[in-house]
Amino acid sequence: MIPVKLSFLSRKLFTKIIPIIISLAVFLLVFVLPQEDLQTLLTFSALIFVFSIYKFDSRIPIGFAIIILVICAFLTSQKADDLVKKLAELSYWFLIAGIACILIDFYRNKTKSNKEDMD
Repeated sequence: MIPVKLSFLSRKLFTKIIPIIISLAVFLLVFVLPQEDLQTLLTFSALIFVFSIYKFDSRIPIGFAIIILVICAFLTSQKADDLVKKLAELSYWFLIAGIACILIDFYRNKTKSNKEDMD
């Protein structure tokens, strides 16, 4: 009998695909459902928390922000002003989330290296 290897459950694939799915889900949740600023803040705080706990790549939210800004540039030429404003705001939130994740990673690595230096 040939052993079956479940590669889709591997840690390497988990750290590549799941953060993209989570970021996309947050985008859809915030974009589709009408929300106030506090709800948006809590949603992106949860995104930062998940990315920090599971040590996902913190550049993913920044990548989403850049993609959204490119879409905004295209929609600006199409005169879709209300949609552009909402997408620009979402881009801002993704940038803030990405920067917060980078700062958390920086602090985590700094304290880790300080502990190694003391030993």
